[in-house]
Amino acid sequence: MDAAFNPKEFCRCDVFYVESDVLRLLHEVPYFRFMKPQAALRFWTRLRDDGRELASLLWQFPLVRYEPLDTLYACAKAASELDEELVADLSTHYSWQGVVEASFLAALRPHAAYASHLRRARDRVPHNGWIVDLALSEVRGSACEGHLEHQKVIRELREIIERIPEQPTALRRGPTADELLQLQASTIAVANAYREGGVAQAKAVLDASPWRDFL
Repeated sequence: MDAAFNPKEFCRCDVFYVESDVLRLLHEVPYFRFMKPQAALRFWTRLRDDGRELASLLWQFPLVRYEPLDTLYACAKAASELDEELVADLSTHYSWQGVVEASFLAALRPHAAYASHLRRARDRVPHNGWIVDLALSEVRGSACEGHLEHQKVIRELREIIERIPEQPTALRRGPTADELLQLQASTIAVANAYREGGVAQAKAVLDASPWRDFL
């Protein structure tokens, strides 16, 4: 409670979603397998084959989990949370890794709103432009010349993950700059309450704070 408040440890006011929530959501999505076209095709093909072989288990998630499907579960969960704000965050604030992840998820769950963010990001990832092009092709519903096999497997993966029940992950909206100041004040108030009255008083102040989910 006495530690100095450092908002950068858990949130940034220049992103839409709280950074730690985004990182938790994507923790088991292996972006490093998507860096090069051939490696990505091999990995996606394996995911597709596993999903087909174990299709009877997919609808039972999360009551029944099978370890060989863990990566498929993680990809399905992340894709189900994708929206324009998350694509904007990933393609702007998370370096080339975020662009790769945003492109992969957008290819799995394409939407026209994602296109402008992906186009702006493409020039920043010259070594990974192919996966951005793949995502943009899926958004347009057009062929991605040079990566038709990737496109075929992605579409098959999309059909597979649609059988997995969606699980809410509750990405939290990050605070604005003004809200960050209010959050800092709430953190100080909880720390002061702890010093003055111990855990019980600090908990009472925390429970009464509109920022309790961030503290």
